[in-house]
Amino acid sequence: MDGVSMVLREIEYLRQKLNQIAIEKGVSNSKVIRLSKQLDEVLNEYQKMITKE
Repeated sequence: MDGVSMVLREIEYLRQKLNQIAIEKGVSNSKVIRLSKQLDEVLNEYQKMITKE
């Protein structure tokens, strides 16, 4: 599996986890905020990867 595919899988996993926890605990929960920041970082990484190609 190439790097882009791995990052896309991680993005999808983080999105699902973020949505699940946001529904259970609310959008202002610290876990939701932490996951949101993590997702932002991975999305930025993905953006850098695809603009290099």
